[in-house]
Amino acid sequence: MRIMRNEMQTISRKLDGLDHKVDGLDRKVTVSNRNAVVRARNGTVVRGDMDLVPLHSVLTGEVIDDFPDNVDQLERLHARDVDQLLRHLGEPVTGSAAEKKRNLKFATGLVTREL
Repeated sequence: MRIMRNEMQTISRKLDGLDHKVDGLDRKVTVSNRNAVVRARNGTVVRGDMDLVPLHSVLTGEVIDDFPDNVDQLERLHARDVDQLLRHLGEPVTGSAAEKKRNLKFATGLVTREL
């Protein structure tokens, strides 16, 4: 009887783990879909003072706090802030400061400006 109970507990733990993974995958897919629309909107930005639409975090599923309001603000971000935004977008945090800022622009959807 004790063996069956242990087996049931093991199965229950595995199901909980699977449920957690499915929830994470659902969040990532939802965020990916939302961000695709946002990137398309941000792709129309042609001046530094034009508003950016904030993206959603793959970590939280929510709009990213302190997302730059426009490209001019994005250009002035400190390296640690660029890294933080890249992490929230599920992007690699490697390369020089200039490369990371360029990657952030791509991840934001900025394609009509010279990067």
